[in-house]
Amino acid sequence: MRRFLHTLLVALLIAGLGLPANAEQFIGGAPQPQLTADLITSLEYKGTPTGGTATFSRGSARVFEDWEGNYVRTANTNEAVFKARRLHNLLATSSVPATQNVTLGYGTYMLQVSGTGTATSAAVGATITGGGAASSGTPNIFNVTAYGTVSVTVAGSLTGFALYNITGDSDQTTEREFIQSDVSYGAGVVGVKYFDTELDGTPIPAATLTGYQYDGASTNKIAGAYNAVGPDMLGSELLVNGNFTAWTADNPDSWTVVEDGDASSNVTQNPAGQCNIISTGDSAYIYQIKTTTGRRYTYSVEVKSITGTILIKSGTTTLLTVTTTGIKTASFTATSSTFIIVNSGACNAVIDDASLKELGASKLDGTFWSGGGTGAKNTAAATAAIPGQTHGGTGSTTITDVSAVITSTNKYKRLTPATKWYVTTASGSDATVDFTGALSAAAHTISLVAYGATASDVLTLGTNTVAGTPQTVTTAPLLYTQTLTANAADTMRLTVADGDTITWCLMQAETGTVPTSRIIVEGAAASRSRDALTIPVADGTNFRQREGTASVDVTWGFGSASFEDGYVNILAANANTNSSIYYYHATSLRLRTIDGTNTPQDVVPDFALGDSITYKQTHSTAKNKLNVYSTTGGWAAATAYDGAYTIGTSWQFFYSSAYPAALKNLRVLGTADPGGM
Repeated sequence: MRRFLHTLLVALLIAGLGLPANAEQFIGGAPQPQLTADLITSLEYKGTPTGGTATFSRGSARVFEDWEGNYVRTANTNEAVFKARRLHNLLATSSVPATQNVTLGYGTYMLQVSGTGTATSAAVGATITGGGAASSGTPNIFNVTAYGTVSVTVAGSLTGFALYNITGDSDQTTEREFIQSDVSYGAGVVGVKYFDTELDGTPIPAATLTGYQYDGASTNKIAGAYNAVGPDMLGSELLVNGNFTAWTADNPDSWTVVEDGDASSNVTQNPAGQCNIISTGDSAYIYQIKTTTGRRYTYSVEVKSITGTILIKSGTTTLLTVTTTGIKTASFTATSSTFIIVNSGACNAVIDDASLKELGASKLDGTFWSGGGTGAKNTAAATAAIPGQTHGGTGSTTITDVSAVITSTNKYKRLTPATKWYVTTASGSDATVDFTGALSAAAHTISLVAYGATASDVLTLGTNTVAGTPQTVTTAPLLYTQTLTANAADTMRLTVADGDTITWCLMQAETGTVPTSRIIVEGAAASRSRDALTIPVADGTNFRQREGTASVDVTWGFGSASFEDGYVNILAANANTNSSIYYYHATSLRLRTIDGTNTPQDVVPDFALGDSITYKQTHSTAKNKLNVYSTTGGWAAATAYDGAYTIGTSWQFFYSSAYPAALKNLRVLGTADPGGM
C-alpha cells in the first residue's frame, strides 16, 4: 500500500509539474535502469527515455570462428559479429521469390522454400553436386566444389525462399528458420540474424555466448599469403571404394559387411555400382575402420532411395538418422575408429558416393575464393606459383614457376582447392619457406595455421633470433603465433625439418603483440577496418550525471602479458581512449576511470586469453565519490567526483583498441553502487 501511494504521488507530481515521463529517476523511489544492452545476438538496447539499435560500422569484411568452433565464417562489411548461431540468407528479395543467380564459394548449401512450388539449384559457372528442387518441408542440399555462379529457378507460388551456407554445421539436414534478405535483425546489415539457441531450440550455454565480438584495425603484410577464404583444409579421401564400383561375391570391396545374406538381412549390389541395404529387422550394415577418436571429420553419403531408416554412425554414436533421399553430409568428432552405415529396423535403402575426410586446420567457408591457378596435386611438376615467396633447402630461389625449382624429393606445391600449401622434405636438408612482406623495425606478431608437422618444424621471423624463441609447430591443426621485434628486411619463415611434411594456411604478419582475426589476402597486403560500436548518451538519456553505475562483462581475446604500454579502452565517452572504464599499463596493469578531473585506479592482476571479467564504474554527487571495479581486483580507492562525468554524446566500446575482445550485458543504473562508495 505504501509503495502504491508513493507511486501515485510521484505520478501526480510529474503530471502537475509538467515533467517528462522519465522524471521518476530524479525524484527518489527505486531508480529505473538507464540503459540495458545485452549485446548477445543483436545491437538492440532499451534505454531511458527510449531504446533503439546501437550504431555499428566496419569498412571491410572480417573472418571469425563460428559458435560451434567448427568453421571460420565471413562477416559482411558493417556486420557486427556475435558468438552465437548465425544465419545469412544469400538470396535477394526473399519475401517475393524470383529466379536469380548467386555467386558461391566452395562449401555445402541449403536451399529451402515456403509456399506452393519449388526453387531449383543448378550450376552456371560453378561446379556443384546434389543440385535440384526444394519444396516446402524438403530442402535441397548441394555442394559447391568449384567457385562460380549457381542459378536458383522459381516455379509455382512461393511465399519465401532462403539459401544458407551450412558448411561445417554439425546439423546439415534440418531446415533453418526463415530469414528475410531485406530485413534487419539487429546485426547492422540486412539478411543476417544471430540466435542464442541451437537449431532444435536448446539454449546455447551462457559461457559460449560471450556477446559482441570486437576486433581492431590491422594489416596482414604478407603479400603472397593467399589467405583467401576458401575450402576447409580437408584431408585426402579415407574411404576405399566409396563409389561402390568394385564388388566381390556380392559384397563391396574394402567394406566389412555384416548380414544374414538372405531376405531378412542383406547387403547387395542393386543397381550396378550402388549399395543396397535390405533388412526386415536383423542387422545389415557396412563399415570401414578409418577414424581416430577425438579428431574431426566430414562425411557425405548419397541416398538414392529408401524405405524405413538407416543410421550413419561413428562406432556406437549415431551421427544422422536417415529416412529421406538426397546427399547427407555433416561434420563430426569421432568417438570410435569405425565409420558405419547400418539399418535401424526394417529398411530398404540404396546408397552411393560415400566419402569421409579429416577436417584440417583452415576451417573456411569459401565466400571469397575466386581461383588463381589450381596447380597439380601429388605430382612433382606442380605449376602454380606463390608470388613473393622463396623456397630453400637445396638453395633459396624466388618462386615464379614451381616446376623449375621443385624436385620429387623436395616438393612445394599448392593443393586443390587452392587455399593451403605443403612442403615435403626428403632431400637430406631442411627446407625453409619465407613469406615476404613490408615489415618495419617494430614488434610484429606472425602467425599461421599449420597441420601435420613435428617438433622439429619451427616458425621464426626471418633470421632474427635475438628477440624471441622460435615457435615449435606440432601435429595438431592449430594457430601458431610468435611475437618478435622485426628488422626491416625480415621475413616470416617456416622451417620444415628433413623428412617432414607440413600443411599450412592463413599466414599473417601484423604490427603489434597480439594476433588478430585472419585477414583475407590474395596476392597483395590487405587491411581490416576496426569495429566501431556506439550508443547515444547524454544526461537524462541512458545516463544520469549526478549519480549512477555502469557495468559490463568482457571476455578477452588476448592476455595482458602481451599488452604493450599504454591504454586499452573498454567503455569510453565519444572518441576518447581513457574515460569511463579502461586499462592503463606502464610498470603495472591498472584499471581506471576518470571524470575529467579525478582518476581512481586499481593495480589489478594480469588477465589471460579467454578470461571473463565484470567491470563497473560508479559516481555520486551527493557522496562526492567516484570509483572503478573489476571482479579480479575488486573496488579501487574512491576519489572525489567533480559532478560532471565525461560522457560526450555516445558510449564507445574498445575505442581505438587493437586488441580482440568480446562484450555483453551493458547496464547503466541511476544510482551509485554502495560497494564503491
